[in-house]
Amino acid sequence: MAIGILAAAMLGGTLMLIAGYLEPYVAPSLLLLILLSAGLGSVASVLSRLPSIDLRQDPSDVMIILSGATKPIVAIIFAIVVFLILDLKVLDIQFRSSTGPRSNGLYLVSSFLCGFSERFATDIISRIPLGKKD
Repeated sequence: MAIGILAAAMLGGTLMLIAGYLEPYVAPSLLLLILLSAGLGSVASVLSRLPSIDLRQDPSDVMIILSGATKPIVAIIFAIVVFLILDLKVLDIQFRSSTGPRSNGLYLVSSFLCGFSERFATDIISRIPLGKKD
């Protein structure tokens, strides 16, 4: 998990370096909060699953390291994609509107959920209509 957090931090740092180019889509301060929320979700997911891991079945050490290390990176990628889907209203999802400093709470919660459950993100992404049906 520590390897994944380090890799996610490097990815996040890179995104923050190019935040000026991303500003038409997301404010740098919101991007930072989205990255942190996704990372926290992935850490919470891994920690909540630790008691249920059965190490007696002799899993590969490499697979354990890879699964823990890639989770934060996948969480960040999914969180950014889901943010764009919600912000650009690609899907017709209705939420109660909120204004002021709490208006970005939906994005932070969805980012956390992307880190905690990859299924949350894939369910949203799978709802995007990719082509017209006649």
